[in-house]
Amino acid sequence: MINKNQLKVSFLLAMVCLVIKVFINNFDHTSMTSKFIQTINVLGASGYWFLPIIVGVWLIVMFTFGFYIFFRILNAIVHALYRRR
Repeated sequence: MINKNQLKVSFLLAMVCLVIKVFINNFDHTSMTSKFIQTINVLGASGYWFLPIIVGVWLIVMFTFGFYIFFRILNAIVHALYRRR
């Protein structure tokens, strides 16, 4: 069963992390993220405009899924410890 509050928080954390990651790595021109962004710009300019959108959605889904799984495991551990008492 999906906990909607955890999913919302996971999505917001994923968005915040991705925005911070892009801003930090955008200033470092030797990082892989900077080169990745340049590659996405070239793909967008060459007519493959849908590929950057697909990659962006994939990153958002993966980060959201990672945070959601973390919160579910943390919730299960807290409930298991609480039931012991």
